[in-house]
Amino acid sequence: MLLTAVLATVNRVFYKVALVPLGDYVFFLAQFTTFGYVFVYWSAFLFNRSRGAISDGQLSFAGRRWQTFAWIGALEAGSVLLGMLSAKSLPGEILPVLSKLFLVFQMAFSKMLLKRRYSQSQLSGCALCVLGVVASAGSSLRLRSFDASPAVLFILSLALPALASVLKEKLFADARATLSEELNVFVVNTLGSSCQAVCVLLLLPVLAELQGVGDIREYLEEGASAFLSAPIWPCFYLAVNLFFNVSVLILLRTTSAVSVSLAMALAVPITALVFASWDDVGPFKAQFSTPTPDMSAMLKLGGGLLLTIGMMLSGVSWNPINGKMAGFAGIVAMGYIAYHLFQLDGIFVPRLLYVYAFVVFLGALHICAFPSNPMPKKTKETKNNHGNFSDVIALSLIAVALSWYFYPQHLYQDLGPLKAQFRNESADLSTLRGFVAQRSQR
Repeated sequence: MLLTAVLATVNRVFYKVALVPLGDYVFFLAQFTTFGYVFVYWSAFLFNRSRGAISDGQLSFAGRRWQTFAWIGALEAGSVLLGMLSAKSLPGEILPVLSKLFLVFQMAFSKMLLKRRYSQSQLSGCALCVLGVVASAGSSLRLRSFDASPAVLFILSLALPALASVLKEKLFADARATLSEELNVFVVNTLGSSCQAVCVLLLLPVLAELQGVGDIREYLEEGASAFLSAPIWPCFYLAVNLFFNVSVLILLRTTSAVSVSLAMALAVPITALVFASWDDVGPFKAQFSTPTPDMSAMLKLGGGLLLTIGMMLSGVSWNPINGKMAGFAGIVAMGYIAYHLFQLDGIFVPRLLYVYAFVVFLGALHICAFPSNPMPKKTKETKNNHGNFSDVIALSLIAVALSWYFYPQHLYQDLGPLKAQFRNESADLSTLRGFVAQRSQR
């Protein structure tokens, strides 16, 4: 569940970043995602089939349940249509409030279709959620004229994907009971997405009209041009979104649709913290004062480095030897960051950068002092990690980090064919540059 929540957060962040080069072509990205994923999922499906991960029994089961896959695709496509019809007529502040009903629908459909029983505390929590939605919606709309029809449509748009998620859970449960094996997630992803793509294709003229798109062909050509002009961040988003979708189905197969909703809900406050660089969030004061193009570029680089460090902390088998150097560097670097922040304010002011540094500090402390894996036995085949290409990369990053510390002026100067990276120095940029340099040394 935690991995899904993390991927949901990263997915939301990269989605926001991907929209920057696309500008007004958000609708293009949505359609590119819908139809492009069909190709990717079918490729993964055929690969798993060739490896034997998808058995004849699973194919036979999917063929018998083709109507369920068709319903899943139709429900998800219908949700998109109803969401577009209703959201534009509702106040923006009411949308996230009504969205909380998604969990209520999931619990109701789980009880009806899966005969799942919920405890008194779970039902009480569901009731509190409904009461909170009613109270919040009433207070938001009391002072304005309000047509209930869009709200009903929006609520219905939440019920459709909730039912689709429960149908997917039922597919996994039925396959487990009849086949005595787990249904491969790419069977569900591929067939469900294919049915959704067919329904979206049929609804495309209506969806385009709702989005204010004129000539669809011209719009798609312009959207493709915008995508290709800066493809890196949209492609990053697509890759993360694919991993996220697969992780959601894996979590759904092993737990329940309600657990998936809780993981998604957990991502909401985390994402708010990620985007809170220029805003106060509860007790945390804004980290930076003014957004600039230079700051935006540095934030993306810093976020990418945090993601890389997180994957390294999770993916490497840290033992009492290989974690010492990286862990020690992380402890020293995050300590320096905390000291630098304290110096800037003169007193302790709660800021999110302290939180980020503390999280990295905990990871560094763990691999340095409390590694999870024992030392591997040394044999003739065992090789150390020195004297190879990774050392060249490590030394290069250390050199770059030191240059950022002791000679940051080079980032503001043209160097031969290389243009200056930044335009103007500022206290915010200096702080962020130091944070990125410390992580580069890790």
